[in-house]
Amino acid sequence: MKRILLTLLAIGLLLPLGAQENHRYGVKSGYMKTASIMGDYKSYNYLWFDNYGFDEKGVTEMNMGPELGVFLATTVFKGEEGWAINNDNQVKKMEGRPQVNWLTLTEAQMKEFKIKKIGEEEYKGYPCVVYEEERKQMLSKVKVTNWVYKGIIIRQHFKKKLSADTFIELEELQENPSIPAGTFDIPEK
Repeated sequence: MKRILLTLLAIGLLLPLGAQENHRYGVKSGYMKTASIMGDYKSYNYLWFDNYGFDEKGVTEMNMGPELGVFLATTVFKGEEGWAINNDNQVKKMEGRPQVNWLTLTEAQMKEFKIKKIGEEEYKGYPCVVYEEERKQMLSKVKVTNWVYKGIIIRQHFKKKLSADTFIELEELQENPSIPAGTFDIPEK
């Protein structure tokens, strides 16, 4: 009987640890608005997530000028499955989710993706871990600094040679809001 109780206790303690490995964020649900700024140009990004990031919807809103209007680029993830949705609600299956989970980042991943922890810093009242990474973009490299709060990137600085710096700045973050039904639905074809 004692052995059964100890086994059940061990399982009960280990299950939450295993479940947390699948968490992308340290917050059950959230809504975030950021602005992408490059020189005088500004676009907006919106993120909704639930179930610690298992369900996620991102929308980028770009004003393309008076002739072209506003362009929306939407992605929806449910676990590892993802879809891209354009202005006309055309849906395209994506090849998996971004590989870096900032909440559970390991030394091996940091080495593989050339990520360095450069410190901790408060940004707009949120305590962040600051990471620097090097990414390939087309034919050149870009240095990206990420301010990460509970696994959520709330600020980024992209620095590329011979190009203007790009910043993604937090405008609004809501932790654990009620997410409207249908937020993560994929449009019918």
